[in-house]
Amino acid sequence: LLHRISATCVRVPSLAERPEDIPALVAHFLPILSREHGRPVIEAHPRTVELLAAAPFPGNVRELKNVLHEALLAEESLQLRPDSLPEAYRSLGRRRDAVGADLRPLADLEREHIERVLEATGSVTRTAEVLGLSRATLTRRLRSYRTLP
Repeated sequence: LLHRISATCVRVPSLAERPEDIPALVAHFLPILSREHGRPVIEAHPRTVELLAAAPFPGNVRELKNVLHEALLAEESLQLRPDSLPEAYRSLGRRRDAVGADLRPLADLEREHIERVLEATGSVTRTAEVLGLSRATLTRRLRSYRTLP
């Protein structure tokens, strides 16, 4: 039996890989947690959901549920506000705001920078010199971006 069970492996992505599931999970857990504590059903403020969606959640769904439970106990109104979240989750919003709303992967920023320098210089050789790369390395990167044939 163990041999047959181990033949099938299902990979479930972590919650950090699927932040689009967080609003649905919040909507699922809040009524359950509200009823457990004998409180009227609380809904989440949109900013609260936004902050939670920005969290990495290494503990996955269990961690999200625990965060919601803690926030629900701290909340006195009928709407779960960002102020009720534990400090670690509230500070995610401040760090994100400090960096800016345009958070993109480093590879995207690098690509845009290389393309801007290439446009300004008009030459792959000159661009490589400006960026401190070998011409071969720059050409490889440009091909990976599909900028060069």
